[in-house]
Amino acid sequence: MVDENLRPASDPLSRIRDHNQHSAAWFVILDDDPTGAQAVHGVTVLIEPGVEELRRSADRREPTFVWTNSRSLSGPDAQAVNREIARTAFKAAQRAGVRPVFVSRSDSTLRGHFAAELSALRAVCAEAGRPVDTVVFVPAFVEAGRVTEDDVQWVLRDGDFVPAAQTEFAGDATFGYRERDLRSWVAARLGEGAAAVKSVSLEALRGDGGREAAQVIMSAGDGAVVIGNARTASDLEALALACQTAERAGRRILYRTGPSFVRALIGQPPGTPFAETGMPDPGSAVQEGGFGLTVVGSHTALTSSQLEVAVRRHGLAAVELDVDTLLASGDRAEKVVADCAAALEQSLRHAHSVLVTSRTVRTVADDRERSLAVARRVSDAVCSIVARLPADLPLRHVVAKGGITSHEVAVRGLGMRQARVMGQMFTGQVSVLRLGADTARPGLPYVVFPGNVGDTNTLADVLSLLEGDQGAVAR
Repeated sequence: MVDENLRPASDPLSRIRDHNQHSAAWFVILDDDPTGAQAVHGVTVLIEPGVEELRRSADRREPTFVWTNSRSLSGPDAQAVNREIARTAFKAAQRAGVRPVFVSRSDSTLRGHFAAELSALRAVCAEAGRPVDTVVFVPAFVEAGRVTEDDVQWVLRDGDFVPAAQTEFAGDATFGYRERDLRSWVAARLGEGAAAVKSVSLEALRGDGGREAAQVIMSAGDGAVVIGNARTASDLEALALACQTAERAGRRILYRTGPSFVRALIGQPPGTPFAETGMPDPGSAVQEGGFGLTVVGSHTALTSSQLEVAVRRHGLAAVELDVDTLLASGDRAEKVVADCAAALEQSLRHAHSVLVTSRTVRTVADDRERSLAVARRVSDAVCSIVARLPADLPLRHVVAKGGITSHEVAVRGLGMRQARVMGQMFTGQVSVLRLGADTARPGLPYVVFPGNVGDTNTLADVLSLLEGDQGAVAR
């Protein structure tokens, strides 16, 4: 693996911002779960925004994340959500006099509706008279050890890089795959008759000022997918500059990315993580005497080990939603949810508590859509439990573990319509949001914690930081 960390001679972020300003670019990031903002700070997150809501962001040229939760949907439903948001964004952009740039943000371990979402966005761009020439696909999440080299997505695991195709993520019940090489992975997703798949190598990014990288993008045929290799933040910045060179030559680009490339595209410098600075003063958002709620829906092995350490270190009171009982209860499902909600309320009146789904994953063998339906039923129950907590029950913070869980708990459990990304707990990982004024708990710190990042201590460390105890964070 290549280890160089080369940077362009001049400040690339300033050049990126200048181009965005002069070209009237307005970035709309369609986030298929809430983990896409892990590399950025000071941006707005919106839920089902209307034209005027998006126009206000467009007027400010503010990069805007729209949570679609489409990774939890069927392919056709994911397409419909993307179409609706893109059409609304075009209307808002026209009123604001800006150029919308769409980023389809998805998973760095390659789970998601790749073909369905890109086809929806391409169709809307064509409707609007701005047909897409090229898709630039950049799955890297360098802060979390997910890098792309030699057209392979690598995942850092126990100190070694292994191909994503050899990890548990590739065995996902809905989005599983076997392809190691990303060219083959893309071709398998797009099917027969797909346009060419090309790639920008690390050598192209790091040599001759990125001119070779720009040439690859500019020479890609209409409809082509260009894979961007990247191991470092500098690689991503160089790739963003190459894309901008292609734009100046007339190319219209649609992006499909992991979290890291979003920061490069908008030209934002890295933020300082709260693990180094401590959490900002929450002010009136933290209700006196309240306790913190953690909700764990992710079933990865890492999440389960993190939960075990957090319970032990913080003495969390655990309330479990038994998935087998829920799925088997039929008409009695309401009682299962009500009993769990009552137990959680009682627990939160006395201690920091965790609502956790039973740890065994329930799927339907060889049936992706039915597996998704099972996941949605469990998610519905979790959200209903959180939504039943009384408004006068004080909460210090909410931590949601798992991408889909983070979306559903925020939107359906807490009624979030918008929020502000304050920053991250650690470099590029685990975002902290403040809920908007439109919720029953305005200003409440809300932590979006993916199921597949960190080490066994990370959840416990997050809870320590929320309680103002930096010294307890594992080093």
